Amino acid sequence: MSNETQHVQEFEEVLTNLKEMLHLTDEIMMRLYATFFETVAVTLQTLEDAIEAEDYEAIKLHAHSIKGSSSSLCYSTISEVAQTIEKKAGAKENYAYENAFRELAARFDAAQHTYALWTHNRS
Repeated sequence: MSNETQHVQEFEEVLTNLKEMLHLTDEIMMRLYATFFETVAVTLQTLEDAIEAEDYEAIKLHAHSIKGSSSSLCYSTISEVAQTIEKKAGAKENYAYENAFRELAARFDAAQHTYALWTHNRS
């Protein structure tokens, strides 16, 4: 089994569990995921801008937003990195924000890719 296939299967399991737990239809879940990907893509851009400007309050705010939305859809790998960025910015620590941002963006891209594969396999 390829890594992509495994990731798609894992996504399917998470989706099924969330759908059952929240008592939502497939249509609503798909809208939630679509909104998540659209919103986080924009928030990532504003987070990157805040990192470049060394605006700790904005970094903290945008990382918190990403942490919350990714956590609510069980994207723990995204949420964990966002949480670290949020904590470091909240403490105004000297930290490799650019590196953490690249990791966050890569994890988001991987999640988005898996979702695209899942939706393609569904049709």
